[in-house]
Amino acid sequence: MPDRDEPEAPEQPQPPERRFTMVEVRWAAAGALAILFGIFIAQNADQVEVDFILVSAKVRLIWVFLICFVIGGILDRLLQHKGILSRPKSRRED
Repeated sequence: MPDRDEPEAPEQPQPPERRFTMVEVRWAAAGALAILFGIFIAQNADQVEVDFILVSAKVRLIWVFLICFVIGGILDRLLQHKGILSRPKSRRED
């Protein structure tokens, strides 16, 4: 039998490459952070004794971290508000 030249099937158009939206990226990042935070909490669930001036207490280590984080954030905002920790303003040179 002789070879016949069969017409080639037309190429199917490729669907456009899918890109992630910012909302999807934020959800993925939030999920990853939630998992990491859960691991962090589980690894720091031990009780420790905290001595603070006149008071002594046994608390879980994660609460010590959380309280230090909140106090640090409050101090940072207060010092920035008072201008002690003001960031230098960038100057545009034309």
